[in-house]
Amino acid sequence: MKFVKSGGFLEIGGKKFGSGLFFHFKAMQSLLFPEDDHHRWSDLILKSIIENRIVAVYGARDSSKTRTVSKWLLCDYYCHPEETLILMTSTDTRGLELRLFGDLKSLHERAKDRYPWLPGNAVDSRHAIFTDNVTDGESIRDQRKGCIGIPCLSSQGEYMGMALKNFAGIKQKRRRLIGDELQFIPVTYLTVLDSLDKGDFRGVFLGNPIADNGKALDRVSEPKDGWDSLGEVTKTKVWPNKYNGVTINLVGTDSPNFDPETLNRYPYMVDQGDVDRVSKRPGGRDSIEFYSQIMGVRKVGAVSNRVLTVTEIENYGGFKDCIWSGSAPRVKVYSIDAGFGGDACVRTW
Repeated sequence: MKFVKSGGFLEIGGKKFGSGLFFHFKAMQSLLFPEDDHHRWSDLILKSIIENRIVAVYGARDSSKTRTVSKWLLCDYYCHPEETLILMTSTDTRGLELRLFGDLKSLHERAKDRYPWLPGNAVDSRHAIFTDNVTDGESIRDQRKGCIGIPCLSSQGEYMGMALKNFAGIKQKRRRLIGDELQFIPVTYLTVLDSLDKGDFRGVFLGNPIADNGKALDRVSEPKDGWDSLGEVTKTKVWPNKYNGVTINLVGTDSPNFDPETLNRYPYMVDQGDVDRVSKRPGGRDSIEFYSQIMGVRKVGAVSNRVLTVTEIENYGGFKDCIWSGSAPRVKVYSIDAGFGGDACVRTW
């Protein structure tokens, strides 16, 4: 912890000691969670977060995205508990408990069992781990210190943008924003970076790609030169994104379970059995589900919940007046697109 707090190196008696942040973060994780594995994907995620301000971890299900980020998050917090505010977001409250915060809380309990002196007091009713413990004689808990879970969608699926914006003005030396399941969250979620991304900041965004659905994950993961510059991804890949960070694309068929030296070593990760089962379902290897959940890549040309951009509409003359041909009488049709997930309800003839 002392090496982590000092940036990975210490100078003692004029001599420099240490092996860098990546080495000491990983060593700290091994002490806290000795039962857990390290593999090339977990190493890639940890190294990328340490070296970059904004990281999108984008890929297949069962690729250790949430677990790896949760372990980094706890180690980072344990080393700076008095000056760190961590905002963790997911879909709804149930999703928060089942995924990011649930995983973080489980890891925190394991770490405290091994090292009871570690900071952090879990408060289930607030979906949070706070540094202050009100039973220590304090009447008020400082909510600027700790890890707070924030649901972004209501039980009806509506986007609750204000739930996150309420934290935008909070002053804290070290700020962390972790967004889970961002493939379901509207792109306006990313506007919170305008106020949070300052000083000692890290933003980490997780999810499974769902073609080009126009949500926050698709936007924050986009390569600097646009999606067309990428081509089809078949192996794990890292690229600079438009948010001056990096995107890690974890491709399920390139999982460590397929490496000869670690063949089928990790039962909780994508393996050949997963590939075979999903391949036999309707749509097979060409389905959006296969590309999203097993491959974990953005399939070129696939359309899911298609969002037309202004440029696309202009290119195909979509804003020009319609000219009808033929002698058949026209039929008046009324269309309605119900408001959902933060979008306005659209009605038109």
